[in-house]
Amino acid sequence: RIESLANIEITNELLKLWCSSAGTSDFGVIRTTEQELFKISLVEISNVRIRAIRPEATFLFEQVSTVKVKYAKNFEDAVQVAQAFNKKIKPENGLRTLSICQGNFRVRALTAPELHTLRQFDRLEELDLSRNWLEEMDTDAFVELFSTNLRLLKLNSNCLGKMKTEKLVALTQGLKALTVLHLDSNKVKSLHANMFYRSLVELSLGFIEISALRSGVFNGLDRLEKLALDENQLKSLNDQRLFAGLTSLQHLTLRHNRLVSLHQNIFGQTASLH
Repeated sequence: RIESLANIEITNELLKLWCSSAGTSDFGVIRTTEQELFKISLVEISNVRIRAIRPEATFLFEQVSTVKVKYAKNFEDAVQVAQAFNKKIKPENGLRTLSICQGNFRVRALTAPELHTLRQFDRLEELDLSRNWLEEMDTDAFVELFSTNLRLLKLNSNCLGKMKTEKLVALTQGLKALTVLHLDSNKVKSLHANMFYRSLVELSLGFIEISALRSGVFNGLDRLEKLALDENQLKSLNDQRLFAGLTSLQHLTLRHNRLVSLHQNIFGQTASLH
């Protein structure tokens, strides 16, 4: 007997579970004797608070690697949902992907105590905090938590342009294992030299309202393969060495800018560019 679940999709051995706006949020109501059938890898919770997962339902979630929480009223509620599932995952596996997005947060800042609640997810490799209207976060606490394991970070569609420049740089420079960073739709408006750490392979900077790219902004990014600069206000790219260090760059997008001037050799040292 399964209650409170909006949708279940089974594909071969993969089961993805969605729960949205349910009347009850106690996953202990799940009953089944066909334990071998279920190998859940992804759980998505939308606008639901999880009170508990009873021990007899543990087997359903032992192999979960991804938890997505949408429309949480606050950051604490979202973390509690993820924690409920994380406790049921086999210790040797651990949660690898956590998404807390499209939140209805009243407080638009993530303080050190709030961020430290993520410490329990010590194997986390991918974190999505997009579309939460975030204006501020304790970057020191964030870097302390995720400097060694985090590979993908999505911060798009927030308000991080309101952060002090040095704090934003501390965040982007401090995550030493990061390979994918999305900062789209944050109204950052300006980028600074040596702003990003050299480990990046993919960088998305669309809709951030930049009108110029300073010399040296992409210094050291010799591993970068994909760069998105769409939907900005760029008018000219006249610095011949702007992309010179991007020796691995394969994909560059500049759609919907205001470009009227390009240096004739702007792409002269990007031999891998398609």
